[in-house]
Amino acid sequence: SGVLRHPHYDGKVKRAHGYRLAVGNAEAIFLSASPTAHVAGATASLLLEIDEGQDVDFDKYTRDFRPMAAAANATTVIYGTAWTPDTVVERQRQTNEARTAAEKDGFGVANRKPISVRALYLSVIVWVPENSG
Repeated sequence: SGVLRHPHYDGKVKRAHGYRLAVGNAEAIFLSASPTAHVAGATASLLLEIDEGQDVDFDKYTRDFRPMAAAANATTVIYGTAWTPDTVVERQRQTNEARTAAEKDGFGVANRKPISVRALYLSVIVWVPENSG
């Protein structure tokens, strides 16, 4: 939150419930990916970020977090290291690679639609507490 301590943001940053941070109409929600965390039902409107993806349980990711992005077709960004083939990072990499291969046209170019970027969004940021087991 160092950037948000800039004088430009004085009085503009709103915090709620200990895990929500808003500036104007943009809001970030910080949720835990601990196996016991109850997070189902949240929605990511433009971006779902998964930090330390190698530590997130794959079943938790597919059951609780992927649906958050699906509701509004939000982009999902997973940060982490693919230590083993069963990490969320590696499994998603394999899925993306298979989709790209399937979408290639006869010239070896992936068929992609242009994307648009909006400045106001809801971002759900996920992390795994160190003591999550």
